[in-house]
Amino acid sequence: MREGEIEKLFYKYGEKVYCSAFRILNSESDAKDIVQEVFVGLYRVKGVDSIKNMEAYLATCCTRKAIDFLRKAKRDSIFKDEYKDETTEFLIMDEDISANQENEDLLAEKIRKKMKLLPDQYRIILTLRLMEDYGYREIAEMTGLNENTVRSIYMRGKAKLIKSIKEEVI
Repeated sequence: MREGEIEKLFYKYGEKVYCSAFRILNSESDAKDIVQEVFVGLYRVKGVDSIKNMEAYLATCCTRKAIDFLRKAKRDSIFKDEYKDETTEFLIMDEDISANQENEDLLAEKIRKKMKLLPDQYRIILTLRLMEDYGYREIAEMTGLNENTVRSIYMRGKAKLIKSIKEEVI
């Protein structure tokens, strides 16, 4: 694939790939790195012209690279934790929930914070399902999991998220 063609694809799909990566990784710089890896990776792909749905292909690449990134980060943190005893505190704002826009923004921020606290697998599946609006079958293809497993993880993750939000409100 030529450079100009990849540039066109970047301008067409780059923002969507970035948003997907950011929602999974919760880090602007890491999401940018994933976007770069996805589009640079197109140079190495043979038969790019035969890809029928480029958007789905790029979303799958992004999701897999983000998952790989999280796995590597988890391995690194386990290694570091063996030699360093640090604790991380999560600060969560306590505000009343109401219908006005300001409180809706606060609620959205609380949900994002609660999402960050979920284990990676739950957060990835919830992000793809709720925020990216992918179906169970598409998520299964992207993650390499069984469709029923994706459903199960989604339901458990959603329940955990709702429970943690309710605990904060009460």
